[in-house]
Amino acid sequence: DRAQAGEQKEYSGGGYLYSIPYGDTTMWQGFTGGGLNNLGIIKTPRAYVQDNMKVNKHLYLNLGLRYEHPALSAKFFSGDVVKFNVFSPRLGFSYDIKGDAATVIRGSYGIYYNQLLTGTYYYCLPGNDDKYVYTLELPTESFEATAQNIEDRLALVTQPENLANVYSYGTPVPVDPKLKLNGTKVLSMGFSRQLGNNFALEVNYIYKKGMNRYQIKSLAQHTYAPYEWTDPWLGDTITLWQQTDNNSDDQLLFANSTWEKTQHHFIEIILRKNPTNKWAMMLSYVYQNSKSNMPGLGSMDLFGYPDYNVDTDPQYFQNPLQWGRQWMHAHQLKWITTYFGPWGINLSGDFHVMSGQPWAPEISAYNIPAEFRPYRSIGSPSILLEQRGSHGSPLSAIMNLRIGKAFKIRASTLDFQFDIFNALNGKYYYRVITQPWRVYSDGTSAYGQPSSLFSPRNSRINIAWRF
Repeated sequence: DRAQAGEQKEYSGGGYLYSIPYGDTTMWQGFTGGGLNNLGIIKTPRAYVQDNMKVNKHLYLNLGLRYEHPALSAKFFSGDVVKFNVFSPRLGFSYDIKGDAATVIRGSYGIYYNQLLTGTYYYCLPGNDDKYVYTLELPTESFEATAQNIEDRLALVTQPENLANVYSYGTPVPVDPKLKLNGTKVLSMGFSRQLGNNFALEVNYIYKKGMNRYQIKSLAQHTYAPYEWTDPWLGDTITLWQQTDNNSDDQLLFANSTWEKTQHHFIEIILRKNPTNKWAMMLSYVYQNSKSNMPGLGSMDLFGYPDYNVDTDPQYFQNPLQWGRQWMHAHQLKWITTYFGPWGINLSGDFHVMSGQPWAPEISAYNIPAEFRPYRSIGSPSILLEQRGSHGSPLSAIMNLRIGKAFKIRASTLDFQFDIFNALNGKYYYRVITQPWRVYSDGTSAYGQPSSLFSPRNSRINIAWRF
């Protein structure tokens, strides 16, 4: 495993470093402070009502309504940090065309709110320390990452004249009293059809739309001027915005975003072989089209963490580079089968073929030299150098196999299973290094290479005795 430049190097003195090479020079980033000492308490009373209704022999309805009252309180905080009253309607139907279950049309709609998490609001909780960010450019040199060298370099970088930003964690960010709980709206339609006695076909369409995304925003009014900047790694020229006033961003607000959006479209086709005493099978194809103008990874939205001023346009006009495909495999083919052989021996396998995940070259504002850097005093904006989704990881093909047999031993059963995972030894990129400045320790570029891969071919033996 080769160490990557840009990897954070921590030491016991309470700070850490990043190194970002620019050819003849290297930008060093030092971070100090930022300690967290908060305690959040979440209480969520819930209630729901749901009923299945048979209108006639063709039409069935499923109706439901869910109520939640999540509230977050905290140590050293009077009252609730945030609380919500939300109602989640659920509506589903199925229509059996002939009343014989041979052809059925289905549909559903629902609103699903995210679970309240303390980590989402830790900027709003008391008991935290301010975090300080320093930057310093030095000539590129060989650097041995020993504890002493890291401590000496951190001391050099974290001088007052190198202070680039302060994260004001020590002062809790107030929550907008009109804040709405984030969540997802889901609409689905589909039908199923029996094909003779042995097979069934199912086709579904699913649409998901995110709502009430969180953001920490400044209440200060600013003016900006656009300028063109060319990155030194790929040679891409993009438009950035420089703040032209000196107004302070000391008044922040945790609120819902008015400009971020996420949507997902899925088309699913499934062919099933009705199980017999010899064979069971399922073959499926899924097309996915997921687009967003949010930065970072999908997990940020999953946990509801707030974004800062992440667009390169601080007025939040839609940046044409931001909107695009991400967090998806556009085409996914899956085949799962089980053969029930003689002497109680079962053979099973699953085979997945997936197109690569879309990605685009991306940097942080701190990767830009100070004289060209867009001004921000809150957060570290992500900046796309090319259209989101302009690149993609390779197609992957993964096969897993299993052979199993159960032995009866009086009143007990001994189960034996032998598994082979990734039998084809296929490559699957969990994540791709999207920062063009990243290099391996031998100086070769890490850009576009996997940061994590699916495990290579491996096997496992399982033995269980049930009695």
